[in-house]
Amino acid sequence: MQTCMGRFEVYCGKKERPGTRGALTDYKSGPAAVIRSLTEVFGPTGPGTGAMRLIVTDRFYTSVALAVQMLTMGFYTVGTVQTDRLRLPVSIVGEKKKKPPQNRPDRIERGTFEATEHKQIPGFRALR
Repeated sequence: MQTCMGRFEVYCGKKERPGTRGALTDYKSGPAAVIRSLTEVFGPTGPGTGAMRLIVTDRFYTSVALAVQMLTMGFYTVGTVQTDRLRLPVSIVGEKKKKPPQNRPDRIERGTFEATEHKQIPGFRALR
């Protein structure tokens, strides 16, 4: 049996709290909204004992902090992370690669990636 969560929110850009200037974000949107929505649907303990759910997020919501929070609640998450996010480990981001020339030699493989695993958080893996 396949089920789908019927609640979704549309990202409308970064919001600020009314009457303030600067980088104070509204905690009713973004990653906080993901946790709030999951808590409303599944309760504070998540999907239940031994059950895991997969949540797919886009690059505006995905962060390491959100992934860790969701893992502790019993949810797996998949999403693209913006490399300029705060608290994103340098070991995951890696060095910026130079763009290959348009006349790419045949000896260079296409579609290669690296997999990393967090040493302190079991089950936390990343691809780059």
